[in-house]
Amino acid sequence: MPRTVFLLALLTAAISASAQSDGKTGLLGQYFRNLTLAGPPALKRVDAQVNFDWAEAPAAGFPGDQFSVRWTGQVKAEQSGTHTFITETDDGVRLWVNGQKLVDQWVDQGATGHQGEIKLEGGRSYDLVMEYYENSGFAVARLSWSVAGAEKKIIPSSALTPKIIVDKSQKR
Repeated sequence: MPRTVFLLALLTAAISASAQSDGKTGLLGQYFRNLTLAGPPALKRVDAQVNFDWAEAPAAGFPGDQFSVRWTGQVKAEQSGTHTFITETDDGVRLWVNGQKLVDQWVDQGATGHQGEIKLEGGRSYDLVMEYYENSGFAVARLSWSVAGAEKKIIPSSALTPKIIVDKSQKR
């Protein structure tokens, strides 16, 4: 492996580690060097939460614009009831929980919040997929929830388990 490629790999790993969880909690982030989640991901890491306001780029050697991310895993409901999932993104976002599309805003936009509701049973884990793209300008991606009308909060790492979710029934 050429020296520059090796050094870039080390830098990427070091920066990725700072945003990562312990590997047992969080969501699997698959990062793509395009807007369409196409091809193999250029970077895979477990992110503790989806709570990003990237000033530069998601990782060393990664573009600050024109990239996309697919976060997959499971979310564990803290209690039974209606859960409101809230995305805040600067540019496009789609969100599925338990195979149900809750947010579909695949458009260029400034940092904007969108939400969807679903009833979940406390203590159970549900598949979660969040897709995001950054075209240009600011790069913001956050995933929060509110349970039974409580105050909105970023979904904690302890409620997230990384997992690759491949569900052909999820309509893009």
